[in-house]
Order: sequence, then C-alpha cells, then structure tokens
Amino acid sequence: MDSLTHVYFAWRLAEVSGTDPGSAYAALFPQIDRNPPYFHRLYAHNFALARELSRIGQEVMATGKIPPRFKDNYAWKRFLEERPRIVAYREKFAQAAGVSLPAPGRDALSGAIAYLSHIYFDTYNNPVQAFLPEIAYALIAQTARSCFVKVPPRVVASTYNAIGIGEPPDSRELREATDFIREKEDLTIRLTLEYGRMKPRLKRSDRPPLPV
Repeated sequence: MDSLTHVYFAWRLAEVSGTDPGSAYAALFPQIDRNPPYFHRLYAHNFALARELSRIGQEVMATGKIPPRFKDNYAWKRFLEERPRIVAYREKFAQAAGVSLPAPGRDALSGAIAYLSHIYFDTYNNPVQAFLPEIAYALIAQTARSCFVKVPPRVVASTYNAIGIGEPPDSRELREATDFIREKEDLTIRLTLEYGRMKPRLKRSDRPPLPV
C-alpha cells in the first residue's frame, strides 16, 4: 500500500466520521519503524502503541521539534526525521485528490483513527504484527546473536532503552518469545524447502497471462 493511499483513506475516514482531517498525516506514523529495517511492522505497527505514538507524532508534525528531555528517545527522534517526508504529502495529496489537506492537527481521537487505519489497510497486502508486541524484544536479542561479532549484553540493553517501549523482558519472557520466533523460522524453512522442490504443474506457455 503506497503512502498516498494511506493518507487518502485516513482523510476519507475523517470525512465520514466527522473527525479532524488535519490528522490524516497520522496514517503514515507507523512508518517510523522502517528504520532500522528489522523493526518494520514489529514496533510502530502495533495497536497497543497507537495512542501514545500518534500523540507524539502529532506534536512533532505540528511543532517541528522535540522536547530536550526526549532528544534520545527512539520514537521522538524518528518522527522528527520523518517529518519533512510526511508533511510533504500535503502537496502530493492536493495534486492527486484536488482537495486541500489542512495543516497537521492535534486531535487525539482523529490521530488514533488515522494511525489505526494504516494497520488495518496493511492487512490487505501483508500480515502485520499488531498483536505481538513482546516479539519485538526477542528480535533485538536474536539480531544481536546473529551478528558476526559478539554483541555485549549492555548494547542489547541500551537498545531496549533507546526505543522507549518499556522495561526489558525477564529471562522467562525472552525465552518464550525466542522459542516462538524459532518455531516460525523452522516452519518457514521447512515449507520453503518442501515447495521449492515441487515441479510446476503448468508449463510456462500454458500459464495464464499476468494482469496488465
């Protein structure tokens, strides 16, 4: 789903629900987890964080700055980094839809609706991890283990703190989440090998043409 489609969908939702169309930009807020890439759809694409992250995003979009006390917070920094790109959709939206999009608004309900519309829309092109917030903790540890050099525990701990998603998990929680990931990885590998060995049922010349 392209970004302009997300903004347009959020704008239409605001129109039919009577909420603030100036919060349509919040439809792009889940994209802050594109950097670093291995967080994508595992951090900000999460219903449990929608209210807090939409509030932070609306503040940054409206003011163009972050409070000094949050200068090292992952979410605040990422919203500030993404702000030029997100705000640029005001002009792109006007060109595509022929309608002027208001400046970024701060209404909490409108922002939450727009934010969640992104996650809802994403279910049509790829499953998202909206209901698995704890798995992101295990991904950090797994990423550290897969590095060519040994990553000290203090670096892993500082990563938890930097992204501002709560206290690090205890050993039991981390073990359970890691086991879950490994189970899915093993299943993916097995299915890939199984279906990769299968011969195609149709010859290339017999296959239906791809849609234009």
